[in-house]
Amino acid sequence: EGVVFLRGRTPNEAHKEWAGKLAGNTQDVVAVVNRIQVIERSMWDLSPAWLELQSLGKETVQNSPLIAVGLFLLFLTWMATKWSTQLAAYFLQRRVKSNLLRDVASRAVAVPVFVLGLYLVLKVSGLTRLAVTVLGGTGLLGLILGFAFRDIAENFLSSILISIQRPFAGGDLIQVAGFKGFVQSVNTRSTLLMTIEGNHVQIPNATIYK
Repeated sequence: EGVVFLRGRTPNEAHKEWAGKLAGNTQDVVAVVNRIQVIERSMWDLSPAWLELQSLGKETVQNSPLIAVGLFLLFLTWMATKWSTQLAAYFLQRRVKSNLLRDVASRAVAVPVFVLGLYLVLKVSGLTRLAVTVLGGTGLLGLILGFAFRDIAENFLSSILISIQRPFAGGDLIQVAGFKGFVQSVNTRSTLLMTIEGNHVQIPNATIYK
């Protein structure tokens, strides 16, 4: 039985603690005096950053096949999203008269295609947890955005309802929110009127729908 004295220098505290525990677990050692000094790294010491870059470079080389496949799938996802939007717009061209509603519907069709493609890209790239998070967080993200951009969402939904119900058409003379004018256009946020005096006024769609 005896006491162990440890001396030396180490670049970090973890090595010092490891040496102390190793000595303490040695048979017949009753006490450990750990006098190992931790070397304080200079603020200009870039060796940790260099080691991290080397590690990142090795991982990049090892994962390069997965990265290549992921980039290829990302390209296919972009193309599939574009094609699905165009295809939906083509089928809705004669069925939906409103340009706004047709554009919104065609883009809505492309959203699941994009989410599925992004999931496959992350899955193939080895980012399984992130892929699950993307799918699981899509609904939560939509809920958060709904609260954060409530007014924008309200105007957007109102524009869709206006396009479906068509209470007025372009060129109609209407009076709303204290303004009277001719309807020029309806976009996702507001309806543009031209008053009798020739002034342009934008009325939020939510105000018109209410």
